[in-house]
Amino acid sequence: MVLESPDWVVVVAFDDAERLVMVRQYRHGWGDVTLECPGGLVEPGYEPLEAARAELLQETGHAGGEWTNLGRLAPVPAVFNNALHVFLARGVTRVSDELDLDEGEDIRTELHPYPEVRRMVERGDILHAQVVAAFYLYELWCEANRPAAGWVDAEEDGR
Repeated sequence: MVLESPDWVVVVAFDDAERLVMVRQYRHGWGDVTLECPGGLVEPGYEPLEAARAELLQETGHAGGEWTNLGRLAPVPAVFNNALHVFLARGVTRVSDELDLDEGEDIRTELHPYPEVRRMVERGDILHAQVVAAFYLYELWCEANRPAAGWVDAEEDGR
């Protein structure tokens, strides 16, 4: 069985204070609340980057910043036919307190330092596979762009 789905996007977004912009929401399939990066479907007529910008704004009220395409993944290739597009957004700012949520969405925005989020992944507090994969792509980007990136080295983050 193959499930056809539009592509998905996920955004690893940092605000001006270099805090990761995340969302906490209930996931019906998992039956629990998860902490994850903003993201969603690439709606018809949208390019992945447009969809990523829209999802970040709709789910968190954040926009702007410098955007980088971190890569494309096959989220569940045994079952789904779609791709997951991962973007990095640096220097985003809160531009709206009004969230534009889909029916049934109950999302709370949280800001976390990246080293804290790494520890959450290590402890198993963040289990969303797409989010963990997005963080890995972000870390590969950091390795390739240091020292130009200016982000905290894994050895310096206190772990």
